[in-house]
Amino acid sequence: MSLYHHSFSVKSDPHNINSLRQWISEVGEKLELSGFCRKARFHISASLVEAVDNAIFHAHKGMKDNLIDISFTVDTQTAILEVADNGEGIKNFSPKLVSEYEEHGRGLYIINQLMSEVQSVFKNGKHHLVMKYNFNDKRVDNE
Repeated sequence: MSLYHHSFSVKSDPHNINSLRQWISEVGEKLELSGFCRKARFHISASLVEAVDNAIFHAHKGMKDNLIDISFTVDTQTAILEVADNGEGIKNFSPKLVSEYEEHGRGLYIINQLMSEVQSVFKNGKHHLVMKYNFNDKRVDNE
């Protein structure tokens, strides 16, 4: 059973990134009593910003009228963030192979470091970056 679920779409405009940060912070404040600690809020917020940034600049190549679909679900164990765009997706996706020193892929590297699990999939004609944050995952350090 989810404690929180929300889906919405935003235009592929860099000016929307700050409002997304504010939105995730507000959701985090509402859910903090349910174990959604500040560190989790930071990891999820930073991952959302990186994923939307990738959609704006790489998938949509700066075309501001394209839509980015965002879905966020939280239960007692996990938070699942999904960002969908009209791009071609990530060829040979493996976030474990991306280095912090590579010229491209730093956003995916950051997301992979902050989230418990990351997948790149196609569904319903769109590319989806699905990011899972497990509140009990020691790798993402939830203190």
